[in-house]
Amino acid sequence: MKRQLTIAIAISCIGAAAGAQTIYRCGSTYSQQPCAGATAVEASSRAPTSAEAEAARKQAERDMKLATAMETTRLREEAKPVAAYIPKEKVEEAPKPHQPEVFVARVPGEKKKPAKKKKRA
Repeated sequence: MKRQLTIAIAISCIGAAAGAQTIYRCGSTYSQQPCAGATAVEASSRAPTSAEAEAARKQAERDMKLATAMETTRLREEAKPVAAYIPKEKVEEAPKPHQPEVFVARVPGEKKKPAKKKKRA
């Protein structure tokens, strides 16, 4: 399916280029209509030869293998532990954990009960 879509797009591009329209370069953009200081660009409708297509395919395979090898190396390097030095004068005491207040649900209008005193033995 993906290959058929690629072929369809390639054929439509070749068909569009078959009209041999003049293309103008205006700065960093291209247009069918000239602008001030435009440069005419030769449009080529020549399809790549089978040798060129095969060379491009082989180059893409080499690039993919290289990219995969580079990614594997990067992941291996990132997995290594990193030694960190922290000077003693910069070490701060760890913060104490927060002790939340005790919540007691009460009915609205209910009087607060006095706390029981613990007996000492």
